[in-house]
Amino acid sequence: MHQLAMTQRAQQFQQEPIFEVSERGNRVIVIERESGDWEAGCKASINGIKARLQQGLASKQRVVSNHAPEIALECTLYLSNKCNLRCRYCYSRDVRNVKENGETMSLDMLKKVVPAVLSMNWKAVNFFLYGGEPLLDPNLVTDAISLIHHENTHYRKRVSFSIETNGTLFTPENIAIIVAADVHVGVSMDGPPAIQNRNRPTKEGRSSYDMVVHGLNLLQQMRIPFSITATIVQPCDLESVFDYLLRFQWTPFIRLSPMLPEGNALQITSNQSCNTSQEALASAHLRVVDRMLANNRYSHFKVHCGNIASMVNNLVTDMRPDFCLKSPCGAGYGMIEFHPNGDIVTCDKTYYRSELGVLGKINDIEHPRDLQSLYDTSPLRRMIASRTVDTITLCKDCAFKRFCGGGCSLGSYLKFGTFAREDVLCEYRKRMFEGLLWRLQDNPYNALLLMKPWLFSQGVSL
Repeated sequence: MHQLAMTQRAQQFQQEPIFEVSERGNRVIVIERESGDWEAGCKASINGIKARLQQGLASKQRVVSNHAPEIALECTLYLSNKCNLRCRYCYSRDVRNVKENGETMSLDMLKKVVPAVLSMNWKAVNFFLYGGEPLLDPNLVTDAISLIHHENTHYRKRVSFSIETNGTLFTPENIAIIVAADVHVGVSMDGPPAIQNRNRPTKEGRSSYDMVVHGLNLLQQMRIPFSITATIVQPCDLESVFDYLLRFQWTPFIRLSPMLPEGNALQITSNQSCNTSQEALASAHLRVVDRMLANNRYSHFKVHCGNIASMVNNLVTDMRPDFCLKSPCGAGYGMIEFHPNGDIVTCDKTYYRSELGVLGKINDIEHPRDLQSLYDTSPLRRMIASRTVDTITLCKDCAFKRFCGGGCSLGSYLKFGTFAREDVLCEYRKRMFEGLLWRLQDNPYNALLLMKPWLFSQGVSL
């Protein structure tokens, strides 16, 4: 009878429009829909939880401004859209034409782009050197970094550099360039040989696995810190990929990123024996989270999974560093990208949809300061910036909206033809956040084990 009464109380609480209740056995997690405040406890104390939430004592409101000038601008320079691989999920819709007949950014183009970016209002700029494959022309990488440093003697911004590469073209010489420039290295690799070669063959259709492993070995031998991003094409691959990365210990810094239904990825037919639903993807990811927690608790080799850490961060802090987990998303404020022909966009996902257009062309800007005005007044950017969790039908009443931020604006457009829709992986995100909340409720130290595992020594008792 007592258990029935508690269940009825929980159901009554659930019906109140400002709260959402997640139940597991005799325990509950209550989320205040508007602020994202949450509290956990047993069903018998559910009224006390409600009172604390209503009084604002449970936690600080987790709604932050994404428009603060101290947030760094993320500037992506597509140095080339040529590539020596033919990833079957490449997000470029005309992948064969672009990758084989693509352009490379000229030094003259860079000389127009760099001062314009540094003259924008941000105090810090994170430069991302992308492709295609940027290491097809390592001299251009050197030129870009040197030019940025030279121009910045006038602007005096805080700058950082990252390069994202497929890892097949590393040599001691180009690694030395990266080291000298203090560039963060990100390598795209999808895991064990069968998965890597299936997802990321060379342009001739051959194996790329051995080429990438050679590059990873060089990075390790030269003691270069780097991260690995694995794109998860189907949920049944996820645990195998994680086990592989854990076993070989290439790097403790990884990302396990679900494939987005865009570009060539729309044509992929998954293994019929694999459940490809978002529910299956979340379940597989949460099983990996449990293995990660066990590993980070007892092993000397701690693993930091960037996309999981970002979700945990949004549950326990006010900060929103992940541009894809804030409202509006980074494409609405804080991102700008330049293609080899001088086209300017906020996010590359807009680039291959002609009806969206571009922000403008760098060659049309007469003075570097004009880029800020172009950025501020762009109808496309302002449209993306107006998309928030409070303007999307399925988001505005969702208990997880302050945690996920509504997801990718451009992904929503590519799938639904409008920005005013939920994220394409909405169900996956909700299940992930709920699963993570329960793990934090079970042991609050799990947040640190996922966000900053290096704080704990081997065999720590928590």
